Amino acid sequence: MSWPADTLTALIEDEEIDLVISAPGKKDLRFPVWVIVVDDAAYVRSYKGPTALWYGRVTQNRDGAIVVGGTEFEVRFEVDLDPTTASAIDAGYAEKYARHSYVEAMIADTVKATTLRLDPR
Repeated sequence: MSWPADTLTALIEDEEIDLVISAPGKKDLRFPVWVIVVDDAAYVRSYKGPTALWYGRVTQNRDGAIVVGGTEFEVRFEVDLDPTTASAIDAGYAEKYARHSYVEAMIADTVKATTLRLDPR
C-alpha cells in the first residue's frame, strides 16, 4: 500500500508528525518526530537513539499510527537499514532540517540504526 498524494505532500512539507505508540495494557503515547520522504516512502529516526521510550515500544509492537495534518493513519513500523536509502535519508534530514542545530545528531551512526519506514496499513 502507498501513501495518498496529499498525505505524501504533507509528510514532505510538515516540520513534525506525531507517532502514536501502543503497548498492551498501557496508555497510548504520542511523540513528535521529524519525518523524511525518500522515493515516496516516509522514514523516522529516534533522536535519542535506541534508548528512547517510543523506539523501545515500537520494537515490541510494530503496529501504530501517525498523525499528519490532524489526521491519524494506521502504520506498520518497518526496519529499513539499506545503505543507499540510509544515505538518502541522511541527505533529507540535512536539507529539510538544516536550520536546526541538532540536525547532526539525526545522522549519527547510533541514530541511523533506529531508522524506521512508515508503511500505511
